[in-house]
Amino acid sequence: MSSELLEKILAESPKFHRGDTETRRIVSEQQTSLRGSMLRSVVNKVPECYGIDPGLARFLLESVREGSKTLETGSGISTLVFALRHCWHTAVTPSAEEAENIRSYAAANGISMDRVEFAIEPSDRYLPRCEAGDLDLVLIDG
Repeated sequence: MSSELLEKILAESPKFHRGDTETRRIVSEQQTSLRGSMLRSVVNKVPECYGIDPGLARFLLESVREGSKTLETGSGISTLVFALRHCWHTAVTPSAEEAENIRSYAAANGISMDRVEFAIEPSDRYLPRCEAGDLDLVLIDG
């Protein structure tokens, strides 16, 4: 069941992210290597899917088990993978809106988020004081 739901998620590429998740300053084409639709998404704060590679999503689904203790910087499709596996999971993201978008998508698709915690702050502030121990897997993706 989890793998079928993951394939549905990957096919839909839900748009959880906005440009302000990536940077708080105004971005211009002269200041970034982003181009095309990616640049327009960041500049205009248009919802986008900056999802992990499908191969990585499948690897994560196979690598963690129910009750695994996991942490990631960033959030999105990977967060849903950890939720699908009923991991005790912490997702570190500076965007409360992104966390709410993920929770809403999960609720609409029958994915339990009861073991997922969002740390709503930048990872460079959260991680130095994070006291999570005995982690089974850490994904640095944001």
